[in-house]
Amino acid sequence: MDLKLTPSQYGFLVDAIKPTRVRQLRGNSHLEAWDIRRHLIRVFGFGGFNIETKSLDLVAQIEHPPAQPNGKPRWTVVYRAEIRLTVKAVDGTVLAVLEDGAAGDAANQPSLGDAHDQAMKTALSQGLKRCAVNLGDQFGLSLYNGGGTAQVVVGSLVHPPQVGAPTSPALPTDDAPVLPEPEPAQDVEDRAEPEQPPAQVPPVETAQHRAMHALWRELGYDGDANRDRRLEATAKILGLPKVVSSADLTREQAKAVITALRNRKEQLTRASKAPAA
Repeated sequence: MDLKLTPSQYGFLVDAIKPTRVRQLRGNSHLEAWDIRRHLIRVFGFGGFNIETKSLDLVAQIEHPPAQPNGKPRWTVVYRAEIRLTVKAVDGTVLAVLEDGAAGDAANQPSLGDAHDQAMKTALSQGLKRCAVNLGDQFGLSLYNGGGTAQVVVGSLVHPPQVGAPTSPALPTDDAPVLPEPEPAQDVEDRAEPEQPPAQVPPVETAQHRAMHALWRELGYDGDANRDRRLEATAKILGLPKVVSSADLTREQAKAVITALRNRKEQLTRASKAPAA
């Protein structure tokens, strides 16, 4: 496959994924499906890939009785999808045909139409992500390694000439944090129901705080003199306009910062061990 990749494509694919592309859902790291499509376009071009739906089947449609008198029923819908992803070289040669499947659900929805739409979209998106993960770290492979963003592929024995050529300057050097796709809007009856109290956001743990300080120290950014530099770097890692104190971070934000710092440490270590040209 790699023989038909350009040096820029190869260099990008073996690079570590940016932490700002990674989202957290119920403690698990994942990529958004629209971000997968964006990077397929960036790497292979607008006509450089095909996404085919091999099958899309309704698994279940469950009606839940109304919770209140004269209320509306709710719906849970489940779909199963099989997806084929084909990626091509610049000259149109097929590089790889990747197939996988997934199930997706929409639970306890007020609209049957929205429930079907959401469940289908989830199944199709999950199937695409499972196909694309075979393209390496930029498509989420490293996230299977404990949710980390450090490279797990690093390189391939089959590669184009001039390995190490920079990635295309047309690609952004750093994207803003990826936001999730919008969910279906709720109807009037749902909006009239009493709101639940907001869930408490878990604060940064003491162990995480210590880990961040230890990594900053190893990277040479410890002490009061470097406090502003640490906060600026933390804000950039998280895609935030400003961070006042690391003590204000959530556990998930602290996890992302620790991962980014560890990646930076690993890069510096590899660079120091690399033989001189």
